Amino acid sequence: MVRAFIFDHLAMLKARNEPARPKLSKDAWLGWLVIIGSLPVGTIGLVLKKQIEGPFTKNLWVIATMMIVVAILLMIAELVGKRDHAMDQLGVGDALAVGFAQVLALIPGSSRSGSTIMGGLFAGQTRETAARFSFLLSIPAIAASGLLELKEAMEKLRRFFPTMRGEWTATEELPGGDVGHFNAFRDAMFARYPNLGRELVDSVVRRHGSLTTKVLRDAKYPEGLGRNFGANLTQFELEYLVAEEWAQTADDVLWRRTKCGLHMTQPQRDAVADFMKNPR
Repeated sequence: MVRAFIFDHLAMLKARNEPARPKLSKDAWLGWLVIIGSLPVGTIGLVLKKQIEGPFTKNLWVIATMMIVVAILLMIAELVGKRDHAMDQLGVGDALAVGFAQVLALIPGSSRSGSTIMGGLFAGQTRETAARFSFLLSIPAIAASGLLELKEAMEKLRRFFPTMRGEWTATEELPGGDVGHFNAFRDAMFARYPNLGRELVDSVVRRHGSLTTKVLRDAKYPEGLGRNFGANLTQFELEYLVAEEWAQTADDVLWRRTKCGLHMTQPQRDAVADFMKNPR
């Protein structure tokens, strides 16, 4: 099914300008039905994640009640279902019926396979079709659930891997961010580089923080920083970005490491690109 889904869509894209475009095979269409049928449980599962994992769903009365409810609904579906839809007759309505039935599985005590087979029977599917489509629909649901729980699993595995770091980026300062009081640090840089110009020093401080001295080094005058490409981006800074922050292209410098490109003319950006072709 996955192979047919991919190759049929590639064939349609290649022949999009031809009068007789290839149509989707039954297996490729089944792939779309699985995607459509997975939307309800994915959407509702994300929106109600906190409630689903909360104390209400840990209640034994809820679990016992849902086991009984699904069993009764499955029995009713068996009695009233027409059971005349085969796999090659499934449509969007079938996918949505089974998909919304799968939402019941978000409540503990509800069997996922039981809920989806029940939905298929209510939609008029044969027993075999309902069981097969239920299995196919389980693949994205179980895979997505596993990915959502991966973070918790990694936390539990940490005790077996002492060197594995936990969450740290929320409290860790970015490189150059340890300046303390920003205005005081900037004034200190003005005092250290009095002849470079306050605007240039201010720009470097805002881009590099406490790493400013690594960028400006021992420069005494603007000429000592090499070429100024515009937006107070100097040759010294380009060399620093290449050596310390692995910048390799003009886009790395102008848009990824800084946003100087917003404040430069096209000729100035081109000059940076020429320099980056052969940085010293």
